[in-house]
Amino acid sequence: MRGLDVTILAMIPVVFSLYLGRVLLPVMAVQAVFSAGIFLVVVLSRPRRSQGGV
Repeated sequence: MRGLDVTILAMIPVVFSLYLGRVLLPVMAVQAVFSAGIFLVVVLSRPRRSQGGV
């Protein structure tokens, strides 16, 4: 979950605003929540690097 699927999920509120023809405050709030959630998924799913030097 790092490529096109994440981009599509993040764009849902934007596409909705384009469909409506205006930007509503609730849509902006949903966009902020989606963006924060996707950011957390990407950061938390990042593979851990080993601490050893070998």
